[in-house]
Order: sequence, then C-alpha cells, then structure tokens
Amino acid sequence: MEPNARRISEKAVSDYACAIGAKVFETSSKTGENVEELFETVARDYVQFEMQLEGLSRTTDNFIEQENKRKFCCF
Repeated sequence: MEPNARRISEKAVSDYACAIGAKVFETSSKTGENVEELFETVARDYVQFEMQLEGLSRTTDNFIEQENKRKFCCF
C-alpha cells in the first residue's frame, strides 16, 4: 500500500461521523495541516458543552476569561 493511500474511504468516515454526531478533520502530523484548527475546534466545543451543562448563557470568550481569572486567583 502506498504511504499516502487511504485505508478507509472518505464516505465511510463521513457516514460513521454522522451516525455518532462527530465532526471530521483530515489532519497531517507530517505537515501539520489542520492540526491547529482541530485543537481549536475541540477546545471551543468543550467550553460550549461545559456551558450547556452549567446552564450558562455567557459567550465562550467571557467564559474562558472568567475561568482563567478563577484559576490564577488566590482565595
């Protein structure tokens, strides 16, 4: 098999992701392509998920700012 050959079809990946409600990112550890975008999306989605669990209506940026203050503040 060629080094860059696909082992799983794009359709199979897309169908599975759709079935479990996941997003698909094609990344490359060799070139770094889409790696930063993947981590930013995961972090943003995590924060939004946490906000939903807590029933918060704050913006993501406001939430992150308040969490950072809480982490670095001594009480």
